[in-house]
Amino acid sequence: SPAQAAGIKVTDLVIGINDENVYNMNDLTTILSKYKPGDTIQLKIVRDEKNEMIIPVTLGNKGNQVK
Repeated sequence: SPAQAAGIKVTDLVIGINDENVYNMNDLTTILSKYKPGDTIQLKIVRDEKNEMIIPVTLGNKGNQVK
């Protein structure tokens, strides 16, 4: 998946996309719906409950996205 290719781990917590905060799954899906396959977004994540990171991710087709 694009997330795996970008180095995102299953245990990473997404807290932002570009300049928008993500508080829950609804926020995540609403924000992602603004973009199309091939767009590159900046995911702000928390790894291991302490390390904040920003990771660029190029979006794939919906069938390839992690759910």
